[in-house]
Amino acid sequence: MSWDSTAKCVRAWNIEYYGSLVLDRKNVADPPGAELLTAFLDGIRKTGFAALGMSRNEQGFRERVTFLHRNGYADQYPDFSEEGLMSGLADWLGPYVSGFKKLDDLKKLNYRTILEGTIAISDLLAMRQLAPEKFEVPSGSHITINYSDPLQPAVSVRLQELFGLKKNTRSRRRTGPSADGYPFSRNAYRSENTGSGVLLERILFSRAKRYERPLSET
Repeated sequence: MSWDSTAKCVRAWNIEYYGSLVLDRKNVADPPGAELLTAFLDGIRKTGFAALGMSRNEQGFRERVTFLHRNGYADQYPDFSEEGLMSGLADWLGPYVSGFKKLDDLKKLNYRTILEGTIAISDLLAMRQLAPEKFEVPSGSHITINYSDPLQPAVSVRLQELFGLKKNTRSRRRTGPSADGYPFSRNAYRSENTGSGVLLERILFSRAKRYERPLSET
């Protein structure tokens, strides 16, 4: 039994030999479960993280957890980085892929539900404050926070949507010129329940154009 990288599936054969000569070779429709699982997980590792085919929503959740793991909450939140998930593939994914042979079978899975199952309910609820999914601006828009860089989350928002930000009691504000001369509003987003302080910071909002850019320390 082995992984066929071309067909992206596990191949299992029953081969009859006479010495080193192959007399007969038949495809095995139902290979042993344990061996099939091992071969399937091995195929995912060989293909790489992209083989999982996570949706943007699932990726966003994974990145929020990784942000918390790397910023002081490793005891409550696992390492959901690409490397962390691939190294622990058998533990978190293995129970859900029994009988799977093809990468296309993974489309049946809801990764967010699977990953949420590895975190305590109380910690999942705390994520809403520690690493919120969206940032509400005075215009009423709910801007998705980009956690792809776990050391420097960012949002992309037009400056005009920030008018009235002082009414937002959950944030601190400072305003001044950026290094390249563009006006901006800096926001260090604080959770009321984080205890030790700022988790989301270095977020820049530019008037010139809509783009993401980390804010350098001054």
